[in-house]
Amino acid sequence: MEVYFSAPDGSIEKPYQELAGFAKTDNLAPGESQELTVTYKTTEMSSYDEAKAAYVMEDGDYIVRVGDSSRNTEVAGVLTLDKDVVTEQLSNQLTLDKNWKDLSKTGKTPYSYKDEAAQIKAAARIALPSAKIRTENNASQIDEKKVTTYLTADAAKDYKTAKDEEVKVVDAVPANTKLIDVYNGKVSMESFVASLDDTQLANLANGLTGATESTDDGSWGADANSVAGAAGETSQLYFKTLGIPNTVEADGPAGIRVTAEATDKDGNAVYNYCTAFPIGTLLAQTWNTDLVNRVGKAIGEEMVEIGVTLWLAPGMNIHRDPLCGRNFEYYSEDPALTGYVGSAITAGVQSNKGVGVTIKHYITNNQETNRSAVNTSVSERTLREIYLKGFEMVVKSAQPMAIMSSYNKVNGTYACENFDLLTSIPRGEWGFDGMVMTDWGAGNRAGVDTMMHAGNDLVMPGRTQTRMIAALQGKPAGTAQNPDLDKTLLRGDIQKCVSRVLTMIMRSSQFGKMNASVDVKAHTETYDNLVTYASVSKKAVKTAAVKKLEDELKKAQEKADKLEKELGEANQKTQAANKEVEKLQAKLDVRTKNIRLKSAKSKKAKQATIRWAKAKDVDGYVVEYSAKANLKSAKKKNVKASTTSLTVKNLKKGKKYYVRVRGYKVIDGQKVYTQYSAKKAVKIKK
Repeated sequence: MEVYFSAPDGSIEKPYQELAGFAKTDNLAPGESQELTVTYKTTEMSSYDEAKAAYVMEDGDYIVRVGDSSRNTEVAGVLTLDKDVVTEQLSNQLTLDKNWKDLSKTGKTPYSYKDEAAQIKAAARIALPSAKIRTENNASQIDEKKVTTYLTADAAKDYKTAKDEEVKVVDAVPANTKLIDVYNGKVSMESFVASLDDTQLANLANGLTGATESTDDGSWGADANSVAGAAGETSQLYFKTLGIPNTVEADGPAGIRVTAEATDKDGNAVYNYCTAFPIGTLLAQTWNTDLVNRVGKAIGEEMVEIGVTLWLAPGMNIHRDPLCGRNFEYYSEDPALTGYVGSAITAGVQSNKGVGVTIKHYITNNQETNRSAVNTSVSERTLREIYLKGFEMVVKSAQPMAIMSSYNKVNGTYACENFDLLTSIPRGEWGFDGMVMTDWGAGNRAGVDTMMHAGNDLVMPGRTQTRMIAALQGKPAGTAQNPDLDKTLLRGDIQKCVSRVLTMIMRSSQFGKMNASVDVKAHTETYDNLVTYASVSKKAVKTAAVKKLEDELKKAQEKADKLEKELGEANQKTQAANKEVEKLQAKLDVRTKNIRLKSAKSKKAKQATIRWAKAKDVDGYVVEYSAKANLKSAKKKNVKASTTSLTVKNLKKGKKYYVRVRGYKVIDGQKVYTQYSAKKAVKIKK
């Protein structure tokens, strides 16, 4: 089951629909069914607005669609947002190096299908109040120009700082300090890297190939870590003197690629047969993240057994062109599917202790021809919503141990020396906490100073050590092809990168092998702030028989509900009718009641006293009197129910008056009167 959303067009044009989440049923036999619930982050329906440098949800209707493919969906509901809202504030990065306009769908006939309009009209509508959507400020706070260099007090005395370079004085480390002392908190990482000389820093910022000579005689231990056929290693040179084990990096992408049969230095046979897992594209076609996670876990188990620290996979690039030579490594043309599958395999690999993935090729590795020099010019919105999205999802939801920068340029700057790409976005916005390495050989085309400053921590497979040492000493030499390639390398920049390499090593299974006291962790599980982009809940599978009974029960229940509703309505009508009967009966009882006038006498001049018998269940009486026998225009006096007599004054002497009495009761706010009493005549005393 696939869930899509269609965002409303506003100032930002939107695609017809975008993938939000998906779920896979259990294996269902004919007639069986299963209820799935897919939940996804509402703010993932945002679009990036370059003018605001922010993700924005524009007001209007967000149509939620459900189906079994992108071209077989039905409208499931409509969410209505009352006004525009910024969901995530960022800052502009990776400025486009070309002056062009994006393609527009203005004037084009949009995709649709039969009954789509009717489905939208009939769909359930849910209000989406903008006031309940919180704006997150994730704009990078990292200063691109600032460089912090760590020096001991003695080293800082004669040190000349460069522009934008800040020196922080740290404690000198004791003699024979090793990396385990950093792990145990006896010395800081800053003090440790401050103690390293130019050669040590250069060797640690490079892979094994091209290592500058060292006095370390502990290579016997490092050899034990090596794996025949692996793509590369970190430096072996300081295994004994600094307690830094070499880590092994091995290719995927479809499992671990090392030499199946080899011989160690003592002539013993070594067997490293590995499983050939399906390629990335096929894994994504399963739409089954649970299965992909299990594949990752199995790969991680083989890494632990063989001694590989970093798997040079998964490939996270977009299938932009079917002719891209690396498409088999990549998952999809869809960024969300890429992110979900990449996160699942990353979490699977890194559920094993001391091993991790290297998500690659970061970014826009879209072609094989000239892939090491091509410049991909892409707008910021396109980069963020398509090419960066999968990488972002993996970083935020699984924290890969490493990222591999791509060969190509991105908007005019090589990926391996692009500060926006390697630092501002992954570290400043996403919270990436791992190490960045080059693709193999990429260091030969970029400056060692710009790579280190940009945050490309490790140059693989090496070969730039001599250039780094020269650049550190203020005598950049570049390459034979381009002597001006390098500029002066600031010490703080390479210290920053070496710190991250060493942090990766301290997280590795090799570091645990070297130090029995180290509690090696499963990397992803060490984070408590991982993002869940979507979740799936499943109910138990229902057999055909159960489904049939449930359908019958549903129909019976609907019939019962209908009858109950009709019965309820009938009862209401009956009750209303009974109340009406009661009111009419009460009125009738009052109307048929007789009042007995007992007497009407005049014992004093100008007045008469009228007496009547008390009546039951009345609220009062009305006494009428007139000089006319027909009582036309009679005067009336209202009397309380507790009173049975009334003296009328100011009557004419010697005149004959006629009187009568009737009772009343208030029903539904109106007075209902009894029968009149028989009238009586009274002559007023003179």
